[in-house]
Amino acid sequence: MKLGSWDIGFSVIGGFINQGSDPDSATTVRMPAYMENERRNSPMASYYPVLKTDNLTDNPLLHGALYAHFILDARSAGFRLYTKVITEHRGTSYGTYATDNIAVMPTLFVSVDTSFAIGGESFGIDIEGGNYEDHKLHEGLTIYNIDVQSYHMHLNWRNLKLSLDHIGDLVAGIGLNIDDQQDYTLSLEGVPLGGGLRLDASAGYFEYLGGSVGVDGLGMSGMNLSAGLGWNDRIRVYTQLGMRGVEDPAFEGIERCADLVGVTYRDKMAGKLDFDLTGEYRYYGRYFNAGHSYEGSCFYYRGYEGYGNCSLWNTVGSQLYPLHEFFRPFSQWAVYTDYEDLNVQSFIFRADASYRLPVGFSIICNLDFNYMDVSNEEAFLYPFYNLGFGWSPVRGTTIALSHTNRAMNLDKHYPTLYLTEPGTLMITVQSAIYF
Repeated sequence: MKLGSWDIGFSVIGGFINQGSDPDSATTVRMPAYMENERRNSPMASYYPVLKTDNLTDNPLLHGALYAHFILDARSAGFRLYTKVITEHRGTSYGTYATDNIAVMPTLFVSVDTSFAIGGESFGIDIEGGNYEDHKLHEGLTIYNIDVQSYHMHLNWRNLKLSLDHIGDLVAGIGLNIDDQQDYTLSLEGVPLGGGLRLDASAGYFEYLGGSVGVDGLGMSGMNLSAGLGWNDRIRVYTQLGMRGVEDPAFEGIERCADLVGVTYRDKMAGKLDFDLTGEYRYYGRYFNAGHSYEGSCFYYRGYEGYGNCSLWNTVGSQLYPLHEFFRPFSQWAVYTDYEDLNVQSFIFRADASYRLPVGFSIICNLDFNYMDVSNEEAFLYPFYNLGFGWSPVRGTTIALSHTNRAMNLDKHYPTLYLTEPGTLMITVQSAIYF
């Protein structure tokens, strides 16, 4: 709506998620032997003995959890104010007004976008900062599938852009043993090549500020090179190479590098089938990730004092694992930093598809397969799936019944998933209203 010079939008997005559970038969989880050993011997296992077993630990979805996001988006003359209040009730079995399992989290994002002319050429300037959701830098080799507080500045001329990105504390935020990260990037964006083809390319320098995650002989900075080629917003091929700086020649070589090669394809067919496919190869050398693994002794996403006698607040800790992040892909940089002393590569296939049926019904298929190949360890496949049926009684609302082997994992230093067997039924209700 219009309010003076402002264009203002308001929306409410909410949902309810419940995974079936049998209290007389514990759900088990599967993971690589390396990660199973880490779980059983973690300092947190002394507070939470279930970590010494193969059982799924407690999480909000087993109790029927709900969330609501209240969003205000206001724009005027190149200025934007975006604020979201995340509210969550982490489980109906905790009680209607269970204060220990209720979360309220405000977020804010502001930006100023303007331009000026020199000699008949137009230059753009953008300054922005605040909360970024599902943030990605370059093609997503390290910073991707992550929420951060950051600021960004850039100067652009035609398709050429010079950027500065500064990401706030990644130690407190996600346990990556990095205080602040700063990236300087020179990029070409959306260069038309004809025939619907567009090219993106960038070169950048990164550094870690205000702390020490280094290993003697390894630097606190490095370089990124990336490129992407897209065709008609349907197919895109992309790659990124990261190289960590070294001070000791003993660390030279491929093990101080990381690499990503991927392809995405999205399309609609016959007005009924929508799908989005992703295939990726990722490699992280042991020196590239050295020093980036969390070594703390506390849970981020649950409390631990009083377990046994008072476990009614164990889904909210010093950090919040937001319910909406449960639907995100498994892959993120923190998954690979868990193997910081080893070389690790993965092959990833994701498919998100829906087929519309009459009377508002649809078939839902979400696949997220991650094949992990770690040096000196047995290869492991995470075959995550969510398969079922949805019904949209009104526009913007979906009620779904599905079977899945995905479960929230509140026992790591980053929001991630447990792979369960044999899986469980899941009921979700999601609705969005826009003004």
